Amino acid sequence: MHAADTSHPTVEFPGIEATSPPTLTEPQMEPMGASANNQGRHYVLLAQLAKAPEGKMSLSEANRKLPVSLKKVLHLGANQAGEARQELADLGYMNKTGSGKRLTYEITEAGRDYLQSLPPYQPPRKPRSAPSRPEGPNATKPRGKIHEAADESMRQQRFSYLMLQLLRAHHYTLSQGQARITDSLGKDLHLNAATAWHVRHELAEKGYAEIHLSGRTERYTLTQAGRLYLGTLDHADFKERYRYQLSGKVLNDLLEASREAAKTFESTPVEKRTPATHESHHH
Repeated sequence: MHAADTSHPTVEFPGIEATSPPTLTEPQMEPMGASANNQGRHYVLLAQLAKAPEGKMSLSEANRKLPVSLKKVLHLGANQAGEARQELADLGYMNKTGSGKRLTYEITEAGRDYLQSLPPYQPPRKPRSAPSRPEGPNATKPRGKIHEAADESMRQQRFSYLMLQLLRAHHYTLSQGQARITDSLGKDLHLNAATAWHVRHELAEKGYAEIHLSGRTERYTLTQAGRLYLGTLDHADFKERYRYQLSGKVLNDLLEASREAAKTFESTPVEKRTPATHESHHH
C-alpha cells in the first residue's frame, strides 16, 4: 500500500474532505481524458458530490460552493466546470438530470470507485518570495530611494554631517542601527536610510571611513584620513545654516583635526620657483 504524500496540504473547502486512495492490487486504467491536469478537476467535482446529501447537487449550488481559489487554480469557471462535469457524465461517473435551472448532478457507484482511485487534490505550492533584501554587495542596503545631492554644496554638507556623526561617537564608530538619522538636519539634507548608506559607502571609497560587515549589518568608523579631511572643511556656513550643536569634546576633536590637517599641509614639500631673470635694456 502506498501512503498518500502528506508533504503537501490537501485542499479543504465546504462539503469536501480528502479521501485516501484505496489499496490497488492491479494497475487501473485511467479513463480517457483523465490527464494529470484533469485529475484535480475530477477529484474536486466528484468529491463535492460524494459529500452532498444523497450524492446530489443542483448545478447552481455546485458552482456556488466551489471555492474561488479552486476556480482560479483549476480553471473551473461556470463554463469550464460544466464541460468537466459533462466529461464525467459521459464516462459514467455522474448522472445528469433535468435542464436549465433544474439541472442536477448525482455521483454514480462507478464515480465513487473512480474517486477512490484518485490521489487527493493537492494545491500547488506557492513559490518562495524573493529575498526581501538584496544579496551580494548591496545586502546591507536599507529599503528606500537614494536621493542625489542637489549640488556640490549639499554633497559636501552630507559628508560633513555623516563624518561629524562618527566624530561624536565612542571610538569614532557607530553600528548601522546606531547611525540612524532622525533629526531635522539630516532630513533637510534628504538623508533617508538608503541615501545615508550610499554616502557612507562614498566616504569609504575615498578612505574617509571604514565599513565592517557583520552578516546583514554594518559598522562605520571614521579613519585618520577622514578626520584630517574633516579638519579641512569649512563648517561655518554649515553650522550657521543648520545651527548644528556640537559638544565640547567634538569641538576639541574637530580643532585637533584641523591642526593635524594644517601640519600635514605644512610638511608637504613645495617646489620652490626661481624668479625669472630679465636682462636690463639700456635706452
